[in-house]
Amino acid sequence: MEVYGKRHSLQRREVSHALNKYFHLLSWKDGEKILEISPGDGTLTMDLLIPLLPKNFKHYIGINYIEGVTDVAQANFPNDKYPKITFVNCDIQEEFPGYSNEFDHVFALLCLHWMWNVRTAIQNIFEMMKPGGEILASFAEVSPVSDIFHNLSRNPKWAPYGHEKHISTFFYSENPLKDWIQTFTEAGFVDIKTSCEERTIEFPTEKNFEEVFLAIDPIFRKIPAEKKEEYLKDYFEEIRRGKMNYVEYSNELGKSVHKTTFICVFLIAKKPS
Repeated sequence: MEVYGKRHSLQRREVSHALNKYFHLLSWKDGEKILEISPGDGTLTMDLLIPLLPKNFKHYIGINYIEGVTDVAQANFPNDKYPKITFVNCDIQEEFPGYSNEFDHVFALLCLHWMWNVRTAIQNIFEMMKPGGEILASFAEVSPVSDIFHNLSRNPKWAPYGHEKHISTFFYSENPLKDWIQTFTEAGFVDIKTSCEERTIEFPTEKNFEEVFLAIDPIFRKIPAEKKEEYLKDYFEEIRRGKMNYVEYSNELGKSVHKTTFICVFLIAKKPS
């Protein structure tokens, strides 16, 4: 999980931005149950989300779909010390976790665009919410690595490792935002409100650029040890050619740096009462 931690500064900035700008638009009552999708190792949850919740919330559950991360979260924030906090592992793209009509609020921050079967995930989220419940989600219209994974999935050397499962669901769409909204609508959500922002990530060094993109690559751990060096060479070549990645002069740093720009969608919606 050391590599996973490399992306925390980026994740922290974007999650903090979403919560600071949109959390106040949610409605709250006493004794709520909270669900978070893909809380990772729990650090950002405890630093950024939990302090914003009403003090008398009943229970928080964080569901990770990446193997191994839940164990880290549970170790970081054990139930005996944090009795109202629980982390579980379940790939909501493939199975229903079993919490029917249970949660008053759901947070899915900067995670849905990584899912290959987001329609099923969003439907499962809807089923887990109580009638009248609200969701706050943020996601890239198309993830910054979708074109990279698309190319690697067609490279004979790397095709067997499943990059296609990590291409954003709407990467091939002519209107991704329309398809996102339609997916939430078809799941049953109402009162859907969206806001789109262009977000730019600036990497202070080339090493940092490579480390962050390595941290968001779920395939690297599947590559055999004897092929990892060759894979990294091809992977880093692809990220430098990525459609959302470019090099530009930074006035703040006084040098040319790698940047990534993407469209982030912020969404609030309700399950009918």
